[in-house]
Amino acid sequence: MQAKTLWISDLDGTLLNRDKQITSYTKEVINKAVEEGLQFSVATARTPATVVTLLEGLSLSAPVVVMNGAAIYNINKETYEEVNYLGTEMANVIENVLKENQQSAFVYCIEDNQLIAYHGDFNHPVEQRFYDERQNKPQKIFKHETVAHKEKVLYFVMMGDQEKIHTIYEALKDYDGLSQVYYEDIYEKGVYYLEVYSHLVSKANAIKTLKRDYGYEEIVCFGDNYNDIEMFELADYGYAVENAVEKIKELSTAIIGHHNESGVARFIEGNWQKY
Repeated sequence: MQAKTLWISDLDGTLLNRDKQITSYTKEVINKAVEEGLQFSVATARTPATVVTLLEGLSLSAPVVVMNGAAIYNINKETYEEVNYLGTEMANVIENVLKENQQSAFVYCIEDNQLIAYHGDFNHPVEQRFYDERQNKPQKIFKHETVAHKEKVLYFVMMGDQEKIHTIYEALKDYDGLSQVYYEDIYEKGVYYLEVYSHLVSKANAIKTLKRDYGYEEIVCFGDNYNDIEMFELADYGYAVENAVEKIKELSTAIIGHHNESGVARFIEGNWQKY
């Protein structure tokens, strides 16, 4: 039964603690369970550029869902197994809205299996910090120039003050070809993010692909935030960490321990062989 069940966890606010780390206890528990047959992976808004480093020392049984489901990445092979592009038409729509509102963005593309983040001049200090924390990663290249191939765009990410970012969100929300993830930074209050993808992109759709390609029959998931909603609706069992938003708690099978107390690992340790 266990080999037919995929256990998949969100990272920030769920598997990671407040220091954005996976504890040694969590690694020990999950690695032991994987060795004994647990099928485990993660689904995150992050790109491989930060995911690969964060997951060092953690055993995985399947490729990881990255960029909120825009792609599936095989860490061992260093390849993208599945990519959902935004499309040139929708990319142009977003660019026009950004110009009208004088808002900058990072534009993520995959070209020849390489993730590239195109950007212009920064308008908010958080953009510089975002760039500084992520540059010089082998899995992502930043380019201060115009997007070379719009057909290769995966998504746009904007960040800054709530009023400005909310305006962009409102301007794009009625386009059928788009899906948006709009949220406050869990590490820095007052900073808001907006990620804009193809309407086909979600953690849930990417997990459906993993389920199909790897023959899983059941899904057990862990999460804490609004971008986990569709994943919880898809899963056979969904467990909300104690710090999760109320909507996730309402959708959950049960509420488990806090993310800063290795809640996911503690639940897995005592329960994974029951599924």
